[in-house]
Amino acid sequence: RKGTKTIVPQLLRLLSDNGFNTLYLPRVNNEYRYAYGIERVFIPREPISGLDACFYSRAVLSGAGSLTREAACLGRPAVSFYAGKRLLAVDEQMIDNGWLLHSRNPQEILGHVLRAKSRQFDRVRSKKVQDSVFRELDEILIG
Repeated sequence: RKGTKTIVPQLLRLLSDNGFNTLYLPRVNNEYRYAYGIERVFIPREPISGLDACFYSRAVLSGAGSLTREAACLGRPAVSFYAGKRLLAVDEQMIDNGWLLHSRNPQEILGHVLRAKSRQFDRVRSKKVQDSVFRELDEILIG
């Protein structure tokens, strides 16, 4: 976000220094430099499955939001370091439910990742959401 200092290099360094292997997905070309010289950071050359990355991660951290929401729904510890002035209502609800941490403090984020435990993935809930989406699509497409 314009006018906001990124915390990504500091987070990558803290995670590396604490023994974490980090999958880093830069959003734009100039963000590759944030990982320069930091060990244990992997940037894939090809697209990867975001859902698989979330599901198999110890935690998901993002300044954007979509991946953290996906991770939270999959029961993985999720941290948003979004720099905007207002969070979306869905993020606020996830924070209230204890599914998401929002912080711009790298030390607090690291502490959360070190302590956080995954929740059981609720397949029944996911199936209900899928069924609801398919019903809505049928209404739109079939009428």
